[in-house]
Formats: sequence, C-alpha cells, structure tokens
Amino acid sequence: MNGGECCSSLDEIRQGIDAVDQQLLALLATRAAYVREATRFKATHDTVDVPSRDQQVIEQAIADAPQYNLPQVIADGVFTAIINASVKFELCVVRGAHLLIYELMKLT
Repeated sequence: MNGGECCSSLDEIRQGIDAVDQQLLALLATRAAYVREATRFKATHDTVDVPSRDQQVIEQAIADAPQYNLPQVIADGVFTAIINASVKFELCVVRGAHLLIYELMKLT
C-alpha cells in the first residue's frame, strides 16, 4: 500500500487495517521486550526517564516518516505515545524489581 487505491470496499479496507493492527501489536510486543531488557541496566527513575533520549527517538521518527510516505504528524503522535508508555512500563518493571528484592531481603 503506497497511498494509491488498493481496495474495492470499506470492508476490505477495514480488514487491511485490522491486519496491520495485528502486525503493530507484534512489533510493540517485541519493542516492549527490549524495553524490559533495558531495565537490567537501569536502576533508578533518572536512568529510566531520559527526556533527551526520548526526544531523539521522536525526532528521528518524524525525520524518517516521509521515506515511508507517512505524515509526520502521525509519526510524532504515535512515537510520543510509544515513548510515554514505554517509560511508564520501564518504571513499573524497575519498581517491581526493587519491591521483589525488598521482599526477598525481608525473608532472609
């Protein structure tokens, strides 16, 4: 699909969108696995939430969007949401790990 006509009905378009959504979910799951892995190297809120890195990722997505015929406003919105959700997820993982360590220390 490159912006031209591809489908003969709205139902066909919706099926295509649904298929892409499934691919996006699979890619987001892979990204989340990398985010979780990154927490092995991050121990505090300051190492999880690095606004300069977040901005770098968003700006790169915006810059790369035209080569995929993607409107930059979509890249901006989507990657901003992905980064925000990823930071929240990382914080949960880091806090969870600290809580688990604390609980294990209480047992000994």
